[in-house]
Amino acid sequence: MILLCFVVLATRVDGAEWHLDRKADSDVTFTSEVVSFSFAGSNDKVDGYLYWEGPALFEGKPQLLFQVEVIALDTGIGKRDSDLRDVLATDKHPLATYKASIIGHEAIRDSSGVETGSHHVRTRGTMNLRGVERTIDVDGVLAFGDSTATITSEFDIRLEQYGIEAPSLASFV
Repeated sequence: MILLCFVVLATRVDGAEWHLDRKADSDVTFTSEVVSFSFAGSNDKVDGYLYWEGPALFEGKPQLLFQVEVIALDTGIGKRDSDLRDVLATDKHPLATYKASIIGHEAIRDSSGVETGSHHVRTRGTMNLRGVERTIDVDGVLAFGDSTATITSEFDIRLEQYGIEAPSLASFV
């Protein structure tokens, strides 16, 4: 499964803490490949924060947390959505979470060498999916605007690493 996260953090509590703006167009999309069949879906039921200690960017212990309501994943086909909820056991595990530390960052510069306000970030943290926790690294881009911050990331998740058996192709057609 490939996840693409686009999250807008627009509620700035102070210089070092940002909360997800639930009114903004935050979105998690995914593509799943089963045997020789693939399908995609999305979800806008996302929550989270970005935090660091101190006034300087990423000072102290920078961390982030994102939660996705997996029960709200939408592939556009009702039966497939229901089967996906069964596979992910959303009745017992309604959230997927990623809690991480920012372990590296680098300012992105334009062709003239001027900083753009965006940063490549590397995070290391715990992904919890269906009650199984695994440590993973996730790279992304964090872009700061006047009153917003946007995080974009794409990463792979192998469902079997979370104790999720690949369903039969017939389940998702």
